[in-house]
Amino acid sequence: MLKPQDFLGPLSAGRVLDVATGSGGFIHFLLEWLMDYTEIIGVDNNERAAAAFEDSFKGRENIHFRMMDAAHLDFDPSSFDLVCISNSLHHFDNPAEVLQEMERVLRPGGHLLVSEMYCDGQTETQMTHVHLHHWWAAVDTFNGITHHQTYRRGELVELVSRFRMQDTMLYDLSDTSETPKKTEILDELNPVFDRYIQRAKGYSSLQARGEELRQRVADIGFHSASTLVFFGRKLNQEERMDQNGFLNFLLERKYPPYQIDEFIAITTQFSDALEFAGDVTFSEFFKTFSAQMIADQKNTYDNYYALVLYGRYLKKNALVQASLELIDGGEALDNLFRKTGELLGEQRRNELFDGLELIPLGTPNSEKPTAMHAMINRLETAEPDACKRILSSGLRDLPDEYYQSVRKMFAECKDVDEYLLRKKHFLLTELENIMSEGRLYFNQEITPEVLEYVRNNLEIGQGVRVGNIVYESKIPHMTKEYLAETDEDKRRYYFCHCPWVKESLKRGRSNLSPTFCNCSAAFHKKPWEVIYGQPIQAEVLESVLQGDLRCRIAIHLPEIE
Repeated sequence: MLKPQDFLGPLSAGRVLDVATGSGGFIHFLLEWLMDYTEIIGVDNNERAAAAFEDSFKGRENIHFRMMDAAHLDFDPSSFDLVCISNSLHHFDNPAEVLQEMERVLRPGGHLLVSEMYCDGQTETQMTHVHLHHWWAAVDTFNGITHHQTYRRGELVELVSRFRMQDTMLYDLSDTSETPKKTEILDELNPVFDRYIQRAKGYSSLQARGEELRQRVADIGFHSASTLVFFGRKLNQEERMDQNGFLNFLLERKYPPYQIDEFIAITTQFSDALEFAGDVTFSEFFKTFSAQMIADQKNTYDNYYALVLYGRYLKKNALVQASLELIDGGEALDNLFRKTGELLGEQRRNELFDGLELIPLGTPNSEKPTAMHAMINRLETAEPDACKRILSSGLRDLPDEYYQSVRKMFAECKDVDEYLLRKKHFLLTELENIMSEGRLYFNQEITPEVLEYVRNNLEIGQGVRVGNIVYESKIPHMTKEYLAETDEDKRRYYFCHCPWVKESLKRGRSNLSPTFCNCSAAFHKKPWEVIYGQPIQAEVLESVLQGDLRCRIAIHLPEIE
């Protein structure tokens, strides 16, 4: 696991700025790990913090405190070599504004460090810290001090994705090795409890909450909550669009020259537009850029895929996710239209879909469920048998050639059971490599918790055979978020893969017919059809459109002796 000394130890930091420094606690951390520095300035708008800071660094001539609003830093652009903030973003009403200022005063080639605890995915003992922090925030708010509850991890990732950095690292810092019920912990926290209970005087429920948490520390114990750490280097101007670097990246992957030229052209256009877009996330910007691609008739799969590759080259998972989101399953509506014509005839197809338009590739996912609902609703109402047959044939472009490696693997196994075990081993190995390299599995992050979930669920990526039926469950689309969520409607949203369904689940139950999930069953049976060289029957047993918390499919293989 990456440790602070791994990236701070070799760093000659130069001029350092610590934003929302308080009494300078994070500066002590920097002093422990940095190779060297020339000057450190801590800024805060709290007068009491100023006094504590001065006491803490008395006699250190090159460490200074400045009273300052973090959202309006009184420094020139490109003034610092290292800019930091630690466990303070939740103290601001507009943290994005603070982060924008931090990037402004950071010189090109300088480093930015963000460290922030988060509230989801914690152990019970770590949740003690989270509950404590949220209580402190409530007491501070009662006293007129800006202090919000801590963010969820995904929200922090979204915040830091605003930075267009190079050599970025994003990792979780967690330590639960200490005994959680050490007497020293309670002795250290008791004065804090007393101080905050006194500050909540006049608000009895807040005071009672403090005593409940004091008891929780004694009964359950305390560990510091996990922290998300972001570290990256600000791009130099010449790195904004490093054509030579991206060119070599494409050449190494043996793309043909004509395609490389096209890839370079669209990514250069993207990079230039992003440079002038201001403070927006990749996801926000990409919707605007995609709309322009559609208007310019440049919304081809190759162009979107070029931006996926560009994101991988930059090691910007947020760009990869934004690109994939707009093209994933983009062929489904066209294929539904085409297959309806093949089965029912073009005249009947045109009658059914009269007045409905096919939305173009690159349309935001938020618009897809409405378009698909209109077509499926008409088709299923008028031609229910044809609707199910079309969906069961699949709406994705899945050529047999794509599954030849699967067929080869099956041929090397003595039976179906060995194949299932080997398939699972292949998936787990792939996920482990993706996690260690910080890449995405399609468009989701792989964490140790995600890996463990997949490993322990035999139906995911493997399947459980009972007679000639193989039962398969899909891996959630956003497994990390799915595992951390308790609200069932949100869990269904995190589980669903289908861009033609997913956004409709944000509002709770979707009005899209559960029949649509036969398309997912077709996706799962496809490799078996290639293996056996014949049509295979599959049925949907559970799906989020039916109100279930997962999607589960039964695949009927030819009779197994």
